[in-house]
Amino acid sequence: MWPATTLTLMSTPSLPVALSRRAQRDFRLILARTREEWGEAQEAAYAEVLRRALLTLSGFPESGRTREELSAGYRSLWSGDTSFSIRPCQPASLSSAS
Repeated sequence: MWPATTLTLMSTPSLPVALSRRAQRDFRLILARTREEWGEAQEAAYAEVLRRALLTLSGFPESGRTREELSAGYRSLWSGDTSFSIRPCQPASLSSAS
């Protein structure tokens, strides 16, 4: 149910979103826990919230607030009850993301 490591999520000019292996694992665990606690319908609804957040990050990588206290260049974006911490980078550097 969760996307591959590198995605291009919009047909308009945007940056691909690269999820680290840890992020992929975290998303799978979050969705599995959601399913256990609240059922398949809520899991699907939450997966859609997460997908839309990734679309936002793809189209607007500078969205959210700066999070220099985490690391240089990091930003955070809230989607529903979930905070995403991201580091925008150039598309060429995404090919080696893990």
